[in-house]
Amino acid sequence: MSERLELLRPVLAKYERRFTVLDLGAGINHPTLGYEIAQEFPAVVVEVEKDWKPVPIGPHTIVLKHAFTVADLVKLSECEHFDVVLAFNFIHWFGTGWRQAAEAILNMGDYVFIQIPTEADMDAPLFQEAWPQSWQDVPAMQGYFKEYGEWLGSTSQFPSHPPRPIYLHKNGVKRLTRTNWDAHPDSADIKVYSGHKYAQGTFLHKTPQEHREWIPGINLWNFCRLGGVVPSAARIQEMLCALQLPEKQHGDIQPWNMILDGERLH
Repeated sequence: MSERLELLRPVLAKYERRFTVLDLGAGINHPTLGYEIAQEFPAVVVEVEKDWKPVPIGPHTIVLKHAFTVADLVKLSECEHFDVVLAFNFIHWFGTGWRQAAEAILNMGDYVFIQIPTEADMDAPLFQEAWPQSWQDVPAMQGYFKEYGEWLGSTSQFPSHPPRPIYLHKNGVKRLTRTNWDAHPDSADIKVYSGHKYAQGTFLHKTPQEHREWIPGINLWNFCRLGGVVPSAARIQEMLCALQLPEKQHGDIQPWNMILDGERLH
């Protein structure tokens, strides 16, 4: 198992229920960290990788092939809640917009793990060439996450790289303001109360208010809009055919009212 998983393990091991992990910039090298988590823990893993190519994936795994912008990250934080968020060596790709990206990512889940470059990376010509808009901001990034996170340790992404620190940021109750990716910014008012044993959503915009068990996974419409490639379109169709409709007439069976957990639709 990877060093990074060992640093995450104390948090992941607390869950006594199925939980959702968002892995931003999961990478193309097998095994990914998301793969390792899906193999060991009862997690629905949502991997985001703009350069994704078919590789072995873990159970209950969802893949989004999408190049996120800062605006995308903000919108995602408004319409999705994740128990655990991984943003390893991801934020500095946003150049001068790294702070706005960081703010959105820190708001996405209960436990947010961040890994960023260090001052040692600044001396590497390859780093300066690859990220000319962000390498000078590395000291500011370090200061930012030292303020908003707890240092867990440092690991190397590749043998030739210097060790990079991993920080943990913890959140409380999450509030969602969009029902789905294309909905109006104020279309929802949902409080998500998630613990290690149980998670619940309180739908304040409903009359009367509704309390529902929070289902791990991602909104099906969001999956489609964000380049979902795993499960495949054919597999999604099979899930739709197998979907058990509620006994009580629903009246609004739409993609944005379904949750995908990697194996079936709810």
